[in-house]
Amino acid sequence: MHSKEFRIFYIVFFLVTIGLYSCFAQTANKLKIKHTVVAPVPNYSKSGQSRDPLILIDGKLASHKILWLDNNTLGWENYGQITIDLELQETSSVSKIAIHTAKNEAAGVYLPLNINIFTSIDGNNYSYAGDISGYDESAVNTYKAVELQNDKINSNAKFIKLVINPQGRMFFTDEITITGKSKSLSLFQSSNILSKGQLQNIISKNKSAEINRRALIDKLYSMTGNANNKNEIRLQLLNEKDLANQQIYQKYQSLISGLSVSKNTVEGLSFEVLSSPWGNGKSEGKSKLILTPTNVTHYVAVRVKNNQNKEVSSSFVLKGINNIETSVYETQEINTRSSKNVSDVLLPITVNSKLDFNPGETKVLILALKSSQERKSAINLSLTGSNDQALVIDYQSINLGIDKNYKNTLNFNVNVWPYYTYPFFKGREQQIKQDLADHYSNIFVIPAKVLEPNNITTNHNSLINYLKNYQAGDKVMLFINHKGYVKSPGNYMQASWQKKFLTWYDTIYKILKDHNISDQDIYLYPFDEIRENELPLFKSFATWVKSVRPQSQIYLTIYYEKFLPQVQPLADVYQLLVKSNDLGLIKPNKGHEFWIYDIMDDSKNVDPYSRYRLLAWKAFQYNARGIGFWAYGDQFGSSVWDDFDGGQGDYNVVYDKGNSIIPSKRWEAFKQGVEDYFILNKYQQKFGEAAAKKLALQVLSVPTNQEKAEDIRRIMTQQLSK
Repeated sequence: MHSKEFRIFYIVFFLVTIGLYSCFAQTANKLKIKHTVVAPVPNYSKSGQSRDPLILIDGKLASHKILWLDNNTLGWENYGQITIDLELQETSSVSKIAIHTAKNEAAGVYLPLNINIFTSIDGNNYSYAGDISGYDESAVNTYKAVELQNDKINSNAKFIKLVINPQGRMFFTDEITITGKSKSLSLFQSSNILSKGQLQNIISKNKSAEINRRALIDKLYSMTGNANNKNEIRLQLLNEKDLANQQIYQKYQSLISGLSVSKNTVEGLSFEVLSSPWGNGKSEGKSKLILTPTNVTHYVAVRVKNNQNKEVSSSFVLKGINNIETSVYETQEINTRSSKNVSDVLLPITVNSKLDFNPGETKVLILALKSSQERKSAINLSLTGSNDQALVIDYQSINLGIDKNYKNTLNFNVNVWPYYTYPFFKGREQQIKQDLADHYSNIFVIPAKVLEPNNITTNHNSLINYLKNYQAGDKVMLFINHKGYVKSPGNYMQASWQKKFLTWYDTIYKILKDHNISDQDIYLYPFDEIRENELPLFKSFATWVKSVRPQSQIYLTIYYEKFLPQVQPLADVYQLLVKSNDLGLIKPNKGHEFWIYDIMDDSKNVDPYSRYRLLAWKAFQYNARGIGFWAYGDQFGSSVWDDFDGGQGDYNVVYDKGNSIIPSKRWEAFKQGVEDYFILNKYQQKFGEAAAKKLALQVLSVPTNQEKAEDIRRIMTQQLSK
């Protein structure tokens, strides 16, 4: 007979065995989610779009064929990080998490960089459970609904935290499902509890790894080389876990560059002139003929390739400059918010500066050449370590009368909204002021926070200090921002408000006059991108202020051309967005200047030629007296070198290096476009408007042909020189 102790042991053993068996035998099922919280609050602005996080756990997918057009979808716009906290009905063994989302790059909607997964038993102490990559190799600019998932989690949890690193400007989801076993073998938290700092470090590291993964794969696809070798590297990149490590990243950079090394290519460095400085120009061999007006800049791109399967250092030598103002830039790639490697940075280099090449690496140098006098010179560029002879640029400048006086008389306006209150400007004010002048910017916009509209008790020291950045001759736009009066009119346009406004305005006017700013250069800027519900306020204000202060002038920007009939009669200058508006329908009125502008979303990814350079050609073709874009220096996050450190990509056309500024291809292409306008206007003066616009139309009709503007500019210069 068994002892009592043995019988008890036998019963306990039997019960444990049954429990273990039932636990192991239990199949994974969809787990019930009790509650969910999201941060920040979804802000996608489509009318009717839900902001209730419970729709993520209602078991229903969006019914609309486009995810973000369905009201059962949560959407976020311009956020750098999104957190979704989930609480399960009971503590469970979680094996899989899936989140349903969609993308269409053409609509600005991307799959996320990644989704970080953290689990907890008590909702306070979290452990890392893995992540979900959002990388997808389907065709870009097409719609695709995707279920992103991780089915290898294996973690006990009652609370789950999903931290999403978006890519692009928008992210959408309509459903989250969690799979696992409702009873876990051991209901204890992992010992690897994370501090808040450790948790954020994991998020940042995974984010960097995904950015680098996409950058390397993008570069891989752009390279020539053996298809099998490329595919092998691609598979390695998809499975590499440590791409946040810069040494690992550089290893793959060199590996990819080496793909283009050919055994049949002569060793050493080779170089060639490209047909366009702003994109993937065609090879024009080792010589270039340049005919250019004096006082304008001509840009030449030179592609240099290391044909060896080893690292090479070189430097360049320029001969035959002969008082030609010359700047040389090495183009550098920047990773954009859409995870593309874009050659945009123009890093200034000097003679004898060292250029380091990885095996098979290609670099592009851009030369900016300008002469104030007529000159003719053969410029020779050579590289140490090159087996080629010197590259020859036959440069000739001709005086067509495009001088400072001509430019001032032409009165062509450039507005890039350089707000000196923005963080990027701090400590660089003087360099930026000169840079703006060099690029023909002549509009000085003063923000509302500096102006303090209707504040009649301030000493206006903010304005006086801000005016240190003013450049003589610039037009001054006083951004008084009346948009807020739509929702909260208060006493707007009542006698008491009008009295206070005039007191404020007269004080501001005197301060500007004391700084030698003339009446004709001062404008009130009451609305930006005016909307339909703001039109009545604009009309009442503009009519009134012109009646009591006849010298006052009005400037505003317009998003939709349909508002022009109501705005045009009262605006002295109106600047219309080029996007989605037919510029051919605009009929400028005498005494009411028509300008155009563009908004450069994901600006580093925007084509320098078609969007920046050709903006001035559009102005000429459609009789606009000014151009501009948003913006010169609107930085999100802590660095203009990183598009992922803020809620959206930066709107910058320059970069920083300490207190110095570095130009971009886009900024120099824009400058070239303004100078194209000067030449077009000269051509019009000599050959007539119809002839000049016929040439401009040839360029605008093929905006992707980057050689066309170069060809037409050369033709105009040749004909004007005769």
